Amino acid sequence: MGLAVQGKEFQAEIRCPGIRSAPAFVGEPEGIYLHVFETLEEPREVMGAFIERYNNGWLLQRHGYMTPARACQQFSPKAA
Repeated sequence: MGLAVQGKEFQAEIRCPGIRSAPAFVGEPEGIYLHVFETLEEPREVMGAFIERYNNGWLLQRHGYMTPARACQQFSPKAA
């Protein structure tokens, strides 16, 4: 984590609107990059792809190193 992110002034600024800082490795979770979309459909496609990749591709420690989709499947009450 860079010094700017750890700085007291920066941390105070993000706390003001209620943002909570959590350490992460670079790119995990995926960093947010600015992009100008030409159409409304473009961000929908990008967000849909991200949701698909997150739910079915990321292994999360808090889920016992399962993907969110697998954890949901395993821990959801079974239909009778």
